[in-house]
Amino acid sequence: MPAPLNQPFTYSEEGFPDLWELPGHGWHENLLKDSNRTPQRILLFPPLMPETIPSHYVKTPEEEFAINNKPLIDRAIADGLLHVTLVWHPWSLGRFDAEMRMLELTFNYVRSRGMSIGTFSDLLSLVST
Repeated sequence: MPAPLNQPFTYSEEGFPDLWELPGHGWHENLLKDSNRTPQRILLFPPLMPETIPSHYVKTPEEEFAINNKPLIDRAIADGLLHVTLVWHPWSLGRFDAEMRMLELTFNYVRSRGMSIGTFSDLLSLVST
């Protein structure tokens, strides 16, 4: 963790050209916030994006946005990536941030950067043509 910003790909070389991988990016937010109540974090070493590695579990929705979502969105834009898919779990989001402030911050930021918001079906229609 966090998962790198990998682009969508198929398993053509393995004989499955119609099987697409649409990878998730960044932290599984439940691990970033310690929603699982684990004694330690699992980290990718060396980290690909050290700016997304906090010294502690995040404590506020604003901190979660600043540490994980914003840097990943900014890097995806800077690198010209087709998509960025943040990994969110409804049970963890609701436990940590019942007002969904982090989602509001993230979607407002995405819109302010001129990015589109869509579904995996939308993404697949872009990559499979």
